[in-house]
Amino acid sequence: MIGITKPSANLSAITDSINLKTEKLTSKDVVILCGGTRDIAKNEANIGLRHVSQFAKCTANTNVIVTNAPTRYDLHPSSCVNKEVESFNRKLQKSMKIHNHIRVCSMSTNRDHFTTHGLHMNAQGKNWITHTWASLIKTLTFSSLLSPIPLPEKNKCNEDPVFPAINSCVNNLEVAHNAKNGIVEEDEREEKDEEEEEEGKKECEPLITADKDQELAPKRVKRQPVTRGKDFLWEL
Repeated sequence: MIGITKPSANLSAITDSINLKTEKLTSKDVVILCGGTRDIAKNEANIGLRHVSQFAKCTANTNVIVTNAPTRYDLHPSSCVNKEVESFNRKLQKSMKIHNHIRVCSMSTNRDHFTTHGLHMNAQGKNWITHTWASLIKTLTFSSLLSPIPLPEKNKCNEDPVFPAINSCVNNLEVAHNAKNGIVEEDEREEKDEEEEEEGKKECEPLITADKDQELAPKRVKRQPVTRGKDFLWEL
């Protein structure tokens, strides 16, 4: 762990450090950049943002945490300096989105994290910012350890000693699947044969029922009704 402190320095002096731009830094390292208060106070916020962007391009081989500028509690909240702080932080967040190796850390807005005069952080605020940096470092280092596993090509699967066993298992599954399909086809054929037999029986049933009706028809001749005379009621 290396710490470089430059009191009352602007972002140009901080980012021009030789130790921060060395090629020995890797994806397992993390650089924390904290500054910008002096640039904003001297109305040089755009110059400071330009130096931060150049620093981001030179440190693409490592991880970087950029801390935005803190609120000036020694001044009125509606002062021009605090408005410039908000503008600087907004532009910083927007310009760093294009870099995948950089994370922007928001400074605390709690008044209790700053000293009485309101310019610097007190012990509580320093404890808060260190815990925030630690959590960001954990996420950055953990994501760098997760490297993608390339899948082998189809024509190289047979060359790998691991894939023949997998291929044999796949072949066995295919054989079992085909055998199952064969059983299903046989069952379907049997069902079709049974349906055809039932249809044949249904076609024959009307003929049989007609013959039975003829056999069961009564042979007795029906008796004709006797006609009555007009004087039927007066016969004794």
